[in-house]
Amino acid sequence: TKALGHGVDLGHIYGDNLERQYRLRLFKDGKLKYQVLGGEVYPPSVGQVSVLMHYPPGVPPEKQMAVGQEVFGLLPGLMLFSTIWLREHNRVCDLLKEEHPTWEDEQLFQTARLILIGETIKIIIEEYVQHLSGYFLQLKFDPELLLRAQFQYRNRIAIEFNHLYHWHPLMPDSFRVGSQEYSYEQFLFNTSMLVDYGVEAL
Repeated sequence: TKALGHGVDLGHIYGDNLERQYRLRLFKDGKLKYQVLGGEVYPPSVGQVSVLMHYPPGVPPEKQMAVGQEVFGLLPGLMLFSTIWLREHNRVCDLLKEEHPTWEDEQLFQTARLILIGETIKIIIEEYVQHLSGYFLQLKFDPELLLRAQFQYRNRIAIEFNHLYHWHPLMPDSFRVGSQEYSYEQFLFNTSMLVDYGVEAL
């Protein structure tokens, strides 16, 4: 699963190699591992899955969430998106399991992964690129466009699209969440902010 070419395979969700992916997987009903905090589903802690994540020395292990991309603990926003996609992956697995009760874990996992890749492409093309274009192009993602054509494609999207949501230089000088303003020092590597405020507030 290592995306070394000019594409991306949602490694920020599933990891960039098979070993990392296996550590993030629950191996039950196709789902990814998770933890429940305050009644809400979040990525598991590094202690639960034992994957390398980059956090400063002062961050307690139970506050270090583990996801596919090892630097996503840097910003609560990146962990927010990882949490949303984790929940979506497991939600899709539940739907697939209900629709296909005989499917094994691997088929449920890989099918959910392909569905999330389709969702990602659809969001990037129809929402993000459309917005950036400055024109009303009405771009649409059609997954069947090349279905019967002699064209090789895989579960990847171009790396340029992956870079679109990593525009760190466009970040503001401070962040306001609710009535509280946070400096960079307070904001960086602060995964507790995600749990304290919740997905909807961020």
